[in-house]
Amino acid sequence: MNDKVQKYINYYQGRGRGTFSRWLARSGKYIPMMKEILHEKNMPSDLVYLAMIESGFNVKARSPMGAVGPWQFIRSTGKKYGLRIDSWVDERMNPEKSTVAAANYLKDLYEMFQNWELAAAGYNAGELRIQKAMDKYNFNDFWEMSDSNSALPRETREYVPKIVAALVIVKNPEKYGFSYIDYHDPESFELASVPGQRSLKDIGRVIGVSYDSLRDLNPSLIRNATPPGESFMLRVPAGYARVVEERSSRLYALNKYYSTTYITYRVKRGDTLGGIASRYKTKVSSIKSANKLSGSVIRVGQNLRIPGRYYGGSTYAEAEPAVKRSEYQSESSGNVYHTVRKGESIGIIATKYHVSVASIKNINNLKSNTIYPGQKLSIKGETGSIESYASAATPATRSEY
Repeated sequence: MNDKVQKYINYYQGRGRGTFSRWLARSGKYIPMMKEILHEKNMPSDLVYLAMIESGFNVKARSPMGAVGPWQFIRSTGKKYGLRIDSWVDERMNPEKSTVAAANYLKDLYEMFQNWELAAAGYNAGELRIQKAMDKYNFNDFWEMSDSNSALPRETREYVPKIVAALVIVKNPEKYGFSYIDYHDPESFELASVPGQRSLKDIGRVIGVSYDSLRDLNPSLIRNATPPGESFMLRVPAGYARVVEERSSRLYALNKYYSTTYITYRVKRGDTLGGIASRYKTKVSSIKSANKLSGSVIRVGQNLRIPGRYYGGSTYAEAEPAVKRSEYQSESSGNVYHTVRKGESIGIIATKYHVSVASIKNINNLKSNTIYPGQKLSIKGETGSIESYASAATPATRSEY
């Protein structure tokens, strides 16, 4: 207990009471499983509360910097610790697998620093940042390091006190005014082998489980469908693994799931809609619909969105080698977007693309001029209106968890 910890105890009891209450309620769903995994790895069970501070136990939490899931893994670290991350599956949102990955990462951090506070700080800031601070300032204690404003980023200096404050409260919630929390029940499910590339809606219809239940049990399935492959281990409600086995033939008889995707094609001299449709194995009507064309007239230099369908993470609509995509072009949606770099302002980006600040704010639903490094912004370019790249353009904030 120290002043830094007390500051956050006071905050959670006061202005942050509603948020902390939601975190406590959600914790009931995941803590038993998380503690069991930590116990199996001979790790302190209290490490589960890193997930509370990281995400508030929200399995679909996303940060402005691209961290995802209850343990807020960035893509590179998630893959390093064995999580599958592709266009179909993001295991950072799988509660069990991400907890295993987090436990392994924290174990490595502890072996590196021989101190749990420094390991937690390394989880937040990265191990290299902590090691550099230790070497430069000759610190081997987090609390000493946190007294120096230059040794660690402010977020990391406050990160460990937040965890300790949460621990103090959860050990005796009634003492701190959290007496009437409606804790969520732990998840109850079984794993069942189902065919690949089938929609959760179709699977649910066959086995008699609601789509919402399957979707909630399988947050790592990005397209709400199983990925391509012979089979996939799906989480189903307790008691339904037997039903899946009994109705296996009906599941394999389901139509495969395909989702529309787009590439962008720049019209050349001599092109016609019919010729373009034939080249990319699609229909003229599909191209017209995707581009909101009322007639069949196209012009040289015009950008057209060409619809395709997913086959194992790619599309059958592949651009010719001569067609060069802009580095700011999204292959999956056809939208032009820009990834915010450090030091960029919304005004600088508007100037670069010859659009107004108001245009960028409007298409990305921004309420202010504040943007973040790593954030993706849709840009309304000279070729016409471009749809919002909503999944990347609207960052979650920690208070929204």
